[in-house]
Amino acid sequence: MTGDWANKRRVGQKNGAAKLTEEDVRALRKVLAAGIFTRTSIAREFGVSRMATWLIETGRNWGEVA
Repeated sequence: MTGDWANKRRVGQKNGAAKLTEEDVRALRKVLAAGIFTRTSIAREFGVSRMATWLIETGRNWGEVA
């Protein structure tokens, strides 16, 4: 038997392991859209992996942030 807590996902900043805030995600998306910097340099600046930047850009991660 599972409790109600099992159906509640902690998304975004509410996840204790999150390295980014919603504000960071919006800023990261703007920088990616501008196309001035490489994905590697953006990832390094925000303290995440290149894959994380791609996942955020495509909405697979942090999709709830507009």
